[in-house]
Amino acid sequence: MRSPAEWLAATRNPRRIGLITALVAVFAGACLWFLPNLPRPRFTESWPAPEEGWEPWTPAFQGVDVRRANFSRPRPMKAHAVRIDLQAPGVEAVVHSPEPEDGGALKTIYASDFLLRNGLQVAMSAGSFNPFPYFPGVTIRLDSLGINDGRQFSPQAPNLDSLLILKDRRAVLYRHFTPMTNHPNAIAGVGGMWINLLGGTNQYERHEPEAASVAGVSEDGRYLYWLIVDGRQPGYSEGATPVETGEMMRQLGAEDAINMDGGSVVTLVFDDGEEGFEIRNQPCHPFITGVQRPIGGIIGFKARALP
Repeated sequence: MRSPAEWLAATRNPRRIGLITALVAVFAGACLWFLPNLPRPRFTESWPAPEEGWEPWTPAFQGVDVRRANFSRPRPMKAHAVRIDLQAPGVEAVVHSPEPEDGGALKTIYASDFLLRNGLQVAMSAGSFNPFPYFPGVTIRLDSLGINDGRQFSPQAPNLDSLLILKDRRAVLYRHFTPMTNHPNAIAGVGGMWINLLGGTNQYERHEPEAASVAGVSEDGRYLYWLIVDGRQPGYSEGATPVETGEMMRQLGAEDAINMDGGSVVTLVFDDGEEGFEIRNQPCHPFITGVQRPIGGIIGFKARALP
């Protein structure tokens, strides 16, 4: 066994000092990289009891209400819901689109950075994209539709459905095998995967439980509902199937709903009222649970503060 003097002498070895310094630097860099994106620790969360169902709608901003549910059956599921009145004064949709300085290329960005850059009050993951990088600023392509400020920057996929927000401040869903009559009237649009609630009827898509980002529309198109269900977190939130999210959307008040995307990209971010942001859900990042993953398909909304 080494004496204290021998151990101290060994630690003064320049090679070891350099290795230790490098490891400390890497650890510090990782902390600085991830820390701004971490949500609050789970032990600080306060959820309703599973048997209580959905919390009442609570105003967050003018035209934006939120509610949550903590399900225990058929598996643990933590769900966040947002209801957006598209006709409320000051409500405006913004879709992540290429910046002029990027030469027309769409690049990944954290949902929180997208929210802050555009002065939004809420932002959420929307359509799927490829590839799936772990760093922001990587060029990607959307798998389906992208429309921002009335300009289409990504085409409608022939086999995927989409969400459109029209110039008359109504939301509609587009089914991929029908004529694209509403596309020219869209001020914003994001591609999704498949419609799982249509006319209040569940479409019963059979898939495994997964973290989910789902959009829903009221019968008159005035209200847009967004559902975020966390997944891949055993004992905490293990995800939902399309059948289950369709039923949740019906409970929330949606007439139609569409699965937007799922997995580790699922993120819900809010303006914290102090020029910062708050991550409302627990993203299932493959390395560190709760850390945002840079994504390409994002939609957000501007809204006025509550009086």
